[in-house]
Amino acid sequence: MTTVTGSLRLPDGRAALGRVRFELVDRTTRRPLDRAAFDGQGRAIVGRTDVELDQDGRWEVDLPGQSSIDPPGTAWARIHIDENGQPGRPVLLVVPAAGGPVSEHEIMLRDDEPSPPAPAGAAVVEHAWERHGWDGWDEVTITEHGSQVVDRSIDGARGVVTGPGPEGALRVALLRRGTEWRDGEVRSIIHGPTPGTWTGNNAQQGHLHRVRPIGDGWWEGIAVWTSVVFGRGYEYLHVASVRWDGTTLLQSSNDGGAGDRDVAWIDRRLQLVTKDRIDFAGFPITRLGVVPSHGYGLAAGTLVAVDADDDTFDTASVEVQGFDAPAGFVQAIYGPTPVTPVSLTTARGHVTPAGAYSQRRWCPFGMATRVRGGTAGAVVVEIKRWRAGWDPEPGWDDPRVMRATVTPDGGGNVPEMALGPGLHGLWVAHLHGGSSAAFGPVTFHQLD
Repeated sequence: MTTVTGSLRLPDGRAALGRVRFELVDRTTRRPLDRAAFDGQGRAIVGRTDVELDQDGRWEVDLPGQSSIDPPGTAWARIHIDENGQPGRPVLLVVPAAGGPVSEHEIMLRDDEPSPPAPAGAAVVEHAWERHGWDGWDEVTITEHGSQVVDRSIDGARGVVTGPGPEGALRVALLRRGTEWRDGEVRSIIHGPTPGTWTGNNAQQGHLHRVRPIGDGWWEGIAVWTSVVFGRGYEYLHVASVRWDGTTLLQSSNDGGAGDRDVAWIDRRLQLVTKDRIDFAGFPITRLGVVPSHGYGLAAGTLVAVDADDDTFDTASVEVQGFDAPAGFVQAIYGPTPVTPVSLTTARGHVTPAGAYSQRRWCPFGMATRVRGGTAGAVVVEIKRWRAGWDPEPGWDDPRVMRATVTPDGGGNVPEMALGPGLHGLWVAHLHGGSSAAFGPVTFHQLD
């Protein structure tokens, strides 16, 4: 079972009243299922579950994850029933296998929203992990590490790639069949490394365009992927025309048009606006008011760093004991002892995911990449990112869109750009120590 949480507020800001109802539905038709098998041990799911909202509009429920339910292709419909008994519009949730608490915003299906238009007659390949699994994907080793291979699995609406153990060089290309085009667009949700596993260099994720073999065991393509070098993480993007043969990876140059120039649009650092502290049996119970008040899904157990205008509230790393999403309060146990109580007052500073959770500052983010046209000497790659689950996807005319021009490298390793046609897919690398990284739904659009 997985603990799922959420909170509901009315348009005027007041907490919603009533209850929330959960029904198991078919993911495609959205019709309730009368019965479904659960966990393969003879247990069944029948009927529905109602949970009362508390005074702040919050709710919490334990639900079976989608991967443990038979038939496949299901989702949980969350329906708000107001104080007058009137139901609202269902929201579909795809629950991961276990753990939590997980915010409904992180697992909410958004395929009811219109996709950006594709050219007339162009192909579109939509891959939903909970329906399709890893069917339709081929794996090509970019750089090997001994005989090690990655493991691929499904966790609700996420496709998960897990490393085999201690390693340093293993990189793989995951290519989606049916996407062999010259010009294309790849869109995905990048969930990043499993929370609590980041060690500073143990995951890379990205998109691939125009991947094809070019002879003598070599492949080429155009890649956009997150950095693990120079002390950077998921906020920084590399862009290059690449070539590989399973042992060596060669990269072109680029004009610096990507990197972290769009980082403000995926940053989940919270602004500190209030602070207070009480003495509870000798323990310093510290409460931090933050905006936005939803905290971008900040959950108990996350490590955060705090920098405040009062040094007694500063810390390089502390575990969040609880987070009040409607009110926007972080609670943690830290501070000077003996405890000096601090009354609720205004504050300035930041609360930032830290340590093994540091990549939660950026993830999950939505990313879309486009490659169109070009010459042997230059290809423009377009990239946009957004806070998945919280902000809408921007259009391609938005000022945050990055445009990087990839060009041959000075050493001649990649003498000309990949012009395709070729397959499109996902890049995964450097999953040290058996760590994992996950992708949300992936969509491929043909643009030529």
